Amino acid sequence: MKTLFNPKIILLWSIVLIVTLCILIGCYWIYSKNFKEQFAKTMNEVQIINDSFSEHSLQIISKVDTLLRAVRGYYIHSGSIEDTENFIAGLGYDKLFVENIYLINAQGKIFIPSNDRIKRLNTSHRDYFQFHLANSEDLINIGPVGVGQVTGKNQFRVTRRLNNQNGAFGGVILIPIEPKSFTNYYCQLLRSSDNIATLLGINDHKIRARSIESSSDIWQKPIESILWDALKEFPTGSYKNKSPIDNIERQFVYKRVSNLPLVMVTGFSNRDVQHGTTKQMQPIIIAVILVEIIIIMLALIISIIYLQREEMHKLATIDSLTGIFNRRHIETIGHNEISRTHRYNRPLSLIMLDIDHFKMINDKWGHPTGDRVIQAFAKAILKVSRSQDIIGRLGGEEFLAILPETDQNGAKVIADRIRKFIKESITTVSEDGSIIRFTVSIGIATIISSEESFESLLSRSDKGLYKAKESGRDCVVAI
Repeated sequence: MKTLFNPKIILLWSIVLIVTLCILIGCYWIYSKNFKEQFAKTMNEVQIINDSFSEHSLQIISKVDTLLRAVRGYYIHSGSIEDTENFIAGLGYDKLFVENIYLINAQGKIFIPSNDRIKRLNTSHRDYFQFHLANSEDLINIGPVGVGQVTGKNQFRVTRRLNNQNGAFGGVILIPIEPKSFTNYYCQLLRSSDNIATLLGINDHKIRARSIESSSDIWQKPIESILWDALKEFPTGSYKNKSPIDNIERQFVYKRVSNLPLVMVTGFSNRDVQHGTTKQMQPIIIAVILVEIIIIMLALIISIIYLQREEMHKLATIDSLTGIFNRRHIETIGHNEISRTHRYNRPLSLIMLDIDHFKMINDKWGHPTGDRVIQAFAKAILKVSRSQDIIGRLGGEEFLAILPETDQNGAKVIADRIRKFIKESITTVSEDGSIIRFTVSIGIATIISSEESFESLLSRSDKGLYKAKESGRDCVVAI
């Protein structure tokens, strides 16, 4: 576990993390840039579409108004209901937009078409009738959507005033139009289900046609929107608003339909822009994912190789039982320290340590207990020695400490400190729970010649250890 937190491993994955963050920031910047471009492109497309819707609405209303004027003129000129009905029948207008044309007298009664059932209907209470009754001007009125008394369908009525010969109110001429006459065209041009086109009345703020089917009660509810304030300033423009009908936030463009009391509004949501941007970003996203996978795989491979090398190095240099340097590595360090000592003419000492009567411990309490004694011995040496001292296990119960910058007197102090600490403070528990105490014999050798080798210094410390054993053990001998 400690190896995983090795500074080199941490540095490697820190670099991977930084590279990943840089890639993510770069992707975000590219996405933001593409989103803005896609937004501008979508806005331009929607403006063109909205202009088309506005023109389409104007064409339909203009055709309907042309029919109104033509039929009204013929009726006023002929004064004949029958002739006027024949004139209407011969017009050949498009039945998809106009099912029939109605003429209503000053009392609100329909007299064209001359149908007995229709004649019984009274329209004097209708908004369009009251509008023309109150206005003597020849104004076109485009009423709100409502259920027709004759057709039973949701329709809005385009009407003009009929005057008598003396200019007094003589009734109304009316053509009902179904909203689908507009919405069919809207749906042909709108690309997304989130796109919406709406034809609104400016005076009453009510819907005349909408691309998305909604509940029947939307026709009678005035739409609350910042559109109306914007429309007072500019006949065309854009705004952002949450739709009061479906609660989706959209960017809207609007345009007044010529001089008619209508405004055409088309909106798109950010989801449409995001979808287009994401589609545009797909190759980049795929490339980034592949690059990131390659980076992570390479980092994993490097980490595994490094960990394996660390493990191999540990196996080659560390004693598995005690966790300190093994014989091979402590000897390598010893040769290096000897070279450094000769180069700078500095003191150096070796102390060789051996557990007293270790064979007896093994024979009496077994090898597992002997191993615990060796481990306790190694920990004690590490605890008492200095940070610059280098500790290693030569084999069995024999240990070596390399003491840089230390003369014989200093080495004796350190060696005696270790000996006393082990004798007085270190205990081990056997398999049967017995408390085991032990002592240590120590031999010291200090470099005395600029020509002395590590081998000779090691040999002298070994002789010191041998003499310590001969002297009754639990003592320190310097050679």
